[in-house]
Order: sequence, then structure tokens, then C-alpha cells
Amino acid sequence: VYRPSVRLNVVQEFGPLIGVLLGASLSTGTTFLLYRRQRRDATDAERRAREMAATSRIEEAVASLLGMEPRPDELREREEDRRDRRGQSLDGLPTEPDEASLDAWDRRRAGPLVVFETACMDLSSRALRLRLEEAQRALLYDRGPWDNARQPESATRRIVCRHALECMGAFRRG
Repeated sequence: VYRPSVRLNVVQEFGPLIGVLLGASLSTGTTFLLYRRQRRDATDAERRAREMAATSRIEEAVASLLGMEPRPDELREREEDRRDRRGQSLDGLPTEPDEASLDAWDRRRAGPLVVFETACMDLSSRALRLRLEEAQRALLYDRGPWDNARQPESATRRIVCRHALECMGAFRRG
């Protein structure tokens, strides 16, 4: 036998409980979604801060590379190559630098190169990282341009560093 009053009593008895449970689950779900968004925003802000610090370190490293003097043996190499191409005597060339001055120059150059390499790891842009890795290789293996086109290390360094700065500027501007 069907009794509508019993059904109505069940709804009246458990209706407030159902409302509380539904409201609590909506509130919990909304809180969870808000927390996820805040966490994502915090992660994005942290990533942006890390990238800005990395770009600053890269720019400082590139600036110190640009400010370096030419290799101690560059003047002699250039003059020797010029005289050799003209068939002139190699007498009276600038003196060969000692190993200590070449090693000191290499150590001064190595510091900014390490900073450059490690700072690139904090960049999220794959395209920028690839361009800067190419620049890094050109700076590390600087004998190639001299061996192939007689371009001295200082000219290669200047060209590569300016390219790296242009890439960094474009990345910062968006």
C-alpha cells in the first residue's frame, strides 16, 4: 500500500542533511580548485623569477666576455698569417706569449662560460636554450673560425656574444 505521507516524512527528515552534504561537497570542490589555481600561479611566478635571474646571469656573463681582451697570442697569429699569405719573412714577429699568460687568459674566460652554461639550464624556452647552446659551442670551440676563415677569437666572441644578447632581449620582450 502506498503512503505519500511516509515518503514526505523521509524527505523532510533527511532533506536538511542532504543539503548540508551537497553544500559541503561543493564548498570542498571549490576550495580544491582554488587551491590548484593558486599553486599553479605560484609555480608560474617562481618559474618567471628563476628565468629572470637566469637571463640576468647570462647577460652579465656575456658582458664580461665582451669586455675581455683578445687572446695573448692573437696579435702574433694574425701577423704571422698576414705575412705568410704575402710570402713575407716571419722575422720580427711579436713575441710568443708564455704558457702562464695563455692559461691565465683561459681561466678568466672559463668563469663566464660556466655561468653562461649553468644559467641556460633555468630557461623554460626550448628555442632560446638551443640558440644559446649554439652560441656556447661557438665560444668553447673558437679555433674553428680561425682554422677555416682566419677569423680571430676576439671577432668570433664579439659576434657570438652580440647574437646571444639579441636572443636574450627578444626573449625578455616576449
